[in-house]
Amino acid sequence: KIRLAIHLAKDFVVRTDFYPLSRGKAPTLMLKEEVWCVSLPPTINESLKLYPNICVHLEELGTRKARKERRGIYHCDIFWPYRFACCMIKWIFCLPCAIVLKILRLLGRGADRGLEVTAGAIGSFRAIGKSRKVSWGKGLIASTEAASNDGGESGDVGSEIRFQILPTDREGQGFFFEVPSPQECVLKVKWRPPALLAKKPFDKVTYKSTTIHQYYPATAADLLAIEGLNNATKLLKDSYAADPVDPRGLSSRDPPPIKKVVAIYGINLPTEVSGIYQRKRSVKLTYSTKKDLYMRQLTVLDENAKLKGLDNRYTIKSGIITETKGKATKSGDGTVPYWSLQHCRTWQGQGVKKCNVKVYEIEGADHRAILNEKKFHKILLEVIGCI
Repeated sequence: KIRLAIHLAKDFVVRTDFYPLSRGKAPTLMLKEEVWCVSLPPTINESLKLYPNICVHLEELGTRKARKERRGIYHCDIFWPYRFACCMIKWIFCLPCAIVLKILRLLGRGADRGLEVTAGAIGSFRAIGKSRKVSWGKGLIASTEAASNDGGESGDVGSEIRFQILPTDREGQGFFFEVPSPQECVLKVKWRPPALLAKKPFDKVTYKSTTIHQYYPATAADLLAIEGLNNATKLLKDSYAADPVDPRGLSSRDPPPIKKVVAIYGINLPTEVSGIYQRKRSVKLTYSTKKDLYMRQLTVLDENAKLKGLDNRYTIKSGIITETKGKATKSGDGTVPYWSLQHCRTWQGQGVKKCNVKVYEIEGADHRAILNEKKFHKILLEVIGCI
């Protein structure tokens, strides 16, 4: 079984599935079309600076070097008389040694075959063909120009890059021996700018080991759009955002039409307030078998991000930003951030009823466990006039 491996960098490789090689005098490898989405910087120039070239390998299951083809008396070339004389001397003057050597070779081939099967079963592989470095800059730029010239109609087609794959084991080939012909390959590439490029980068977050990464503010709707979840975004827009009650506007921001509001909530617990995400380096979009046709995630939490310039009450772990209690600041109830809990204070004296707002904060009370808090029960009884 054979597969293609596309090396974009020393530690960045995308690989196809393994496909069987047909048997016969002219073995043929039929590859099904496979597509990857590769994460790149915001501009095409930065993308080419990060990955200026690609190198394509042809890989085979196994670990040892490919077995060399032995040339016997049935191979006609300029060295045929020499091989014929050696063969006659071996079988006529040293028949027992020749028989023993033949048996040992058969046993050696059997052992090699067993090792190959075992190595293939555990996923080991070797490169049997490699291309030279292929510059794909022209292809990316061509696909970008074509998309911009026709309004994006040809953007999905991309540009073709043609190159050759040469065998890795060329020892003993050339001059009087036949040299295997290189294999022609074609790749289609396309560069598309990220959806969040129009927003200014958020400079309070940096990558752990390099400054080449840029982070942009994004809402939940932005992430859904990036993931390609068009049905979900359409549902939110048509059934939620279009609601006349305006759940994302008036009904969540403005005060309710009542005279009195009492808010009781817990404070000063570590509370998640945001997350930092990154695009996966590569995501396979099409698959060769039906069992693999399931949702693939394009964005994941960035565990290598760190905060810069924010006060100490914000911490980050595995891409999750958490607010904690500070010397002069408070945090949320373990579920709702403090700034959201505080929003009800903006209703004081506002609205059609000139709302009167009274807030009770309970130290260390969890968002759900507050119902079991004695302090909560006492405040509730006071509010309803039982005490």
